[in-house]
Amino acid sequence: MVSIKDIIVKNTENLTSKIEFRDGIIIELRYVSRSVISKMSRECTVMKYDPKSRVREPQIDGKKFSEVFTRAAVVGWEGVTPRSIATLIAVDLSKIKPEDLDKPLPFTAEDFAFIMENAYELDNWLQNEAVEIRNFKPSKEDEEKNSQSSQSGS
Repeated sequence: MVSIKDIIVKNTENLTSKIEFRDGIIIELRYVSRSVISKMSRECTVMKYDPKSRVREPQIDGKKFSEVFTRAAVVGWEGVTPRSIATLIAVDLSKIKPEDLDKPLPFTAEDFAFIMENAYELDNWLQNEAVEIRNFKPSKEDEEKNSQSSQSGS
């Protein structure tokens, strides 16, 4: 008899997938499990005074949660160029040489965070895609490790 506890992937950090956001922009995401989101929520909860009830109540700091979630979920990107960024946020392409308009931009967490702050639909897309388990499958190597460890009884 197979137990779900025996077959569940314990370390989801290795569950990554490249998913097209739009216009050839591909974001490499890491699966964010429910337990990780719960931990993030606790980390991002602050006590705020509610003048109506005159009591301090816990509230999630939305900006902090978005930053923490993004760091956990985003691994990298492909297809991000000055021209493709212009489809997400207002940029002045006249400051870029014509031959550099389609040159790939290197991924940095800071640049991604800046785009997140300024692009409308990226935040919602990211939070929907990073928790959708159908987007992520363990690699063959991970599946083999899991099957070997379950066969050996560990």
